[in-house]
Amino acid sequence: MTNDEKTKQINQVESDLTDADNKIDAATDADAVDAAYNTGKTTIDADHKPNKSVDDQKTDQKKNLKDEAQAIINKINADTTLTTDKKNEEIGQVQKDLTTADDNIDKAADAQAISQAYQLGKDKIDADYVPGTPATDHKNAQKSNLNAEAQRVINAINADNTLTNDEKQAEIRQVNSDLTQANQNIDNAQTADAIDAAFNTSKTTIDADHKPGTPATDHKNAQKGNLKDEAQKIIDAIKADTTLTDQQKQDQIKQVNDDLAKYDQLID
Repeated sequence: MTNDEKTKQINQVESDLTDADNKIDAATDADAVDAAYNTGKTTIDADHKPNKSVDDQKTDQKKNLKDEAQAIINKINADTTLTTDKKNEEIGQVQKDLTTADDNIDKAADAQAISQAYQLGKDKIDADYVPGTPATDHKNAQKSNLNAEAQRVINAINADNTLTNDEKQAEIRQVNSDLTQANQNIDNAQTADAIDAAFNTSKTTIDADHKPGTPATDHKNAQKGNLKDEAQKIIDAIKADTTLTDQQKQDQIKQVNDDLAKYDQLID
């Protein structure tokens, strides 16, 4: 028996003893005295109610712990505020604590030790279930993270000197469009896993919206090549123009070459 069970039975013995003494005192003859004695003895003897054997108590308490562990696991699995990884982590801890509690019960030498091992194990197992962040808070946190990520990408776009202003504006519009869609996807998510999946997918999309332009050196060379081609086209047109004198052709061609050199310099 546990200490509480022993105390309860002993208190009952003492109460029945007091009652029996009172009845003996109230008896008026020998027969009544003996009858009060015999009744009191029978009652007191019945106050000792042995519990199950230690082995049976261990079996019962281990089953109780197993049932408790399963109830906690069911709560964890049903909690939509927990991600799959977090659920697996908590369930793993429940199973670990159940094994430890079973071992402690097996090592217990008496009912009191069995009861204490059970209660300690139950308390640990119950504490293994830690609900996740409420869905609204989780969504707001991930939307805030996405907003910060979008701003980081926009800053990178604005700082990218390989992009023209039009290209920058186009990329920034795409970032803002993807951010709006991402926030909607997060709002529509029903579980912690779905919220995180919406965040991760959207972050990847927003990060990809920054597409650096042509490196400055390559851009310069390409535009200088385009200007050279344009200048040659104009020179060919001048040479082919029968309305111009040779001197006028030379003057115009010289101006083309001067302008080409000037704008090459400006591009550089």
